[in-house]
Amino acid sequence: IEVVYNTVNLGFWDTAGQEDYNRLKPLSYRGADVFLLAFSLTSRASYENIHKKWIPELRHYAPNVPIFLVGTKLDQREDKQYLIDHPGAAPITTTQGEELKKMALIQILQQSVLLKYK
Repeated sequence: IEVVYNTVNLGFWDTAGQEDYNRLKPLSYRGADVFLLAFSLTSRASYENIHKKWIPELRHYAPNVPIFLVGTKLDQREDKQYLIDHPGAAPITTTQGEELKKMALIQILQQSVLLKYK
């Protein structure tokens, strides 16, 4: 992509938590300038994965690289009908998001594609 007339190489790795990539993941961290971690604001498992796996791992292998968290599905976190229709959904609170922020010294973004929040 081009940012202010400079070409920037942008690479995304989406392993979806597949264990087959565990050996290779640390190799992809070398040379990274930033990490972008996305998690669902309606999924306790997604939150726990960020909290217990990804942040500690990234801090171990790349302690000085900034981490940005993106909380997705913001529109569904407050949607009572969605929560009724999806009994396994467990909305992540603002307090929990702040805990992640403190843990990783990160910026947190919350978004909803449907509501176009940024």
